[in-house]
Amino acid sequence: VFTNKELSSLDEWKEALKEAKNFLLKVISNGGVPHIAIVGPSAIAMALGIAIGIQNPLVIYHKQDEYYPVIDLTDNLRKIKNIKNRYEYLKYSTFENGKNCAYVIYLASHNPFSSVRKFLKKNSLNSKIILIEPIENKGNLNKDTWEKIVSELMSITQNVLYDNYCENVFFFLSCPVAIAFGLGMAFGDFAKGSIFHYNKSDDSYIEVFGIEEIRGI
Repeated sequence: VFTNKELSSLDEWKEALKEAKNFLLKVISNGGVPHIAIVGPSAIAMALGIAIGIQNPLVIYHKQDEYYPVIDLTDNLRKIKNIKNRYEYLKYSTFENGKNCAYVIYLASHNPFSSVRKFLKKNSLNSKIILIEPIENKGNLNKDTWEKIVSELMSITQNVLYDNYCENVFFFLSCPVAIAFGLGMAFGDFAKGSIFHYNKSDDSYIEVFGIEEIRGI
């Protein structure tokens, strides 16, 4: 079990990520198979997924009344990285134009779209916005489909990158932390960009991790 206090500075975000990564890598290096349940921000969950990578079997859990395994990679590590061109669970729409690509992942109850759009404009980030949503059941995703949902998230990000020039990729997450962790594992650190955390007090975002720096933290 890994615990930490509420994160109030960027240094604390990085230190929490480092401690969680080292804890999991120690389990893995001793031949263990981590069973992971994260209670915390989706931004750190995605960063932790990137830091751990997709080289080792593990199981990710989601808590809804009780803990339930939603992503099981003990039988096939690559299943969340399978690239698809047709989507069964997700859809996406593209807004604006720009040299960057902002992925707005809207799978939970909070709709981040207007806040992200305002944030990008205020900070002159010159970005296309790729809004990713469930085809149905937003906020109440069938837990038995989460592996396929992560695979479709990965597919959309890669297909957009294939079809568009993206100088940087930005992630704005409104989704269960288990899905954010799985997406981080699948996406990796092979793109330049950032992960942002929603600051509810001012309805805006803070950049908490640069994707390229995560493995070195």
